[in-house]
Amino acid sequence: MERRPLGESGLDVSTVALGCFAMGGKKWGGDVRDEDSIDAIRLAIDRGVNLLDTAASYGAGHSERIVGRAVRGSREKVVLASKIMVGFQDEDEVRMSLEDSLRKLDVDCIDLYQVHVPNRADMDANLRVLEQMERFRGEGRIRAIGVSNFSTEQLDRGRQVARIDSVQPPYSLLWRHVEMELLPYCRRHGIAVLAYSPLGQGMLTGKYSGAVSFPEGDARRPNLLFHPDNLDDSLAVVDVVSRIARARSRTTAQVAVRWVLQQAGVTSALVGGKRPEQVEENLGGDGWALSEDELQQLNRISQQVHERRTTTVPENLMIWQDVPDPFDEPVRSRIREQYLESRAVT
Repeated sequence: MERRPLGESGLDVSTVALGCFAMGGKKWGGDVRDEDSIDAIRLAIDRGVNLLDTAASYGAGHSERIVGRAVRGSREKVVLASKIMVGFQDEDEVRMSLEDSLRKLDVDCIDLYQVHVPNRADMDANLRVLEQMERFRGEGRIRAIGVSNFSTEQLDRGRQVARIDSVQPPYSLLWRHVEMELLPYCRRHGIAVLAYSPLGQGMLTGKYSGAVSFPEGDARRPNLLFHPDNLDDSLAVVDVVSRIARARSRTTAQVAVRWVLQQAGVTSALVGGKRPEQVEENLGGDGWALSEDELQQLNRISQQVHERRTTTVPENLMIWQDVPDPFDEPVRSRIREQYLESRAVT
């Protein structure tokens, strides 16, 4: 599998990376099994995937434990990426989150450690976290620093206190906000872009044909792509992707992933999976290319949707609505309390 540089870190990562959110066992339905997750990770490694992306908050650390179990005996083959616990910003919290991630992953160094969500109201808090991460790098506990959901303005400030090697934004045929500022910025400054939700959290797999509802607590429930006001537009894009997929003897998901990988500035597409067969399909987004005509067809319908959507969807880097601000003090206190309870149990 093709590999591309992870910014200035000296690491190279596979163009298709495995996102391990669902492997936390929460927020992605009741069909997540640890054995399937481990098999999926090992299959991905065998097929040349070396970037595995998890986070402290995925299943209260369960995803990290699963990744740690799966890579035993294969540590030298992978670039492990994790993220600080959502809502954490104090120095003791940052260190505690890193140490817990190291323990759950069963490693002595995390290759890429990332700020999961920025504090939008207090940039100084973000800077304190990044400064702490630079200290971790100096201690040899992490190798590279990344951020997720940061704006270009936040990147400008953050790069004054830390070398930021990568950014994780949502990016797909259904969500192209990053093209306006973030992608050009990252190209100028040599920052890797790890595109998450390249399948629109499942919308671009083609398995949804109409209105869909998800249970309370499911990560897709507040997703703007599934909102009734946006659904027809989303399905119009899926129709074109599916038509091209049939003509190329590919799946809809493979075409959607391939489109992301052919966008200038993108380093890797972070594609999730619950089972080995899902991972196997997603890996088919690598190793081939869409033609100029196919790219034009996809860009045309996608851009039409994007232009309409910018008038109805808030202009930001997230794809969720009605999600509590993790830095609101009551929410932050609750997150910390739940985290400490989980930490005591494990």
